[in-house]
Amino acid sequence: MTLGLATDWLYEFDAFSLHHLVLTVVCVWVTWIVIRYARTVRGTRDEFRVRVAWALMTLLGEIGSTTVWTLPARYSREASWPIHLCDYAAWLAPFALLLPVRWPKTLLFFWGIGLSTQGFLTPTVSQGVLSAEYWVFWIQHLGVVGGGFYLAAVNGYRPTLRDLVLTIAVTFALVCFMVWFNIQADTNYMYLGSSLPDKPTILDALGDYPGRLVWIVLLGILGFKLTYLGSESVHRLRGRALRADPPSHH
Repeated sequence: MTLGLATDWLYEFDAFSLHHLVLTVVCVWVTWIVIRYARTVRGTRDEFRVRVAWALMTLLGEIGSTTVWTLPARYSREASWPIHLCDYAAWLAPFALLLPVRWPKTLLFFWGIGLSTQGFLTPTVSQGVLSAEYWVFWIQHLGVVGGGFYLAAVNGYRPTLRDLVLTIAVTFALVCFMVWFNIQADTNYMYLGSSLPDKPTILDALGDYPGRLVWIVLLGILGFKLTYLGSESVHRLRGRALRADPPSHH
């Protein structure tokens, strides 16, 4: 991990640096504070207002990202369209957080926690604090990943095996479409094209195109499966804790 200088943080961002660590800790802290408060006001209008605020933050982050990347100075057919997986998840977030419909919650939960956490582990942003690119990237990913945790920790979302299968099926269909799209348009959206991101990511270890597409699919399924198992483990541990220390009745 490189330490870097604070002044450098204003102009550039390097993965696996102190800047990266501090920013990740801040995002985790913000998510924890919001979830902790929302749990204390569950079932009230105040909790609904928190959900609305989180949904708006995520949506504005996505709108900001789309705006920044489609400005004439930044526009690139290969990178500017809002059709990465995190973009789909961000557009979906308001529906998942605010509507009493299960499937958007399922996709946000799995896409956010199971896949979009890669944005925190191996971020592709390169600009620093003074860049709009920096802020929209982190707000968007905070909204998507934090939204998945919010659904589980505050709203009680618990995925079933059916939800897991649905997510795998929908995502696989989306992957097939995006592979076809990237071939036709010579692009690399959802990182399913022939090129690699400029920043180091897990894709670098998956071999050459098109063979790495198989590994991407398998790792995606593994990510979803681990997310499901993690949710089940949390609920089982919570159930054991409640049985060991049942609430008192007065």
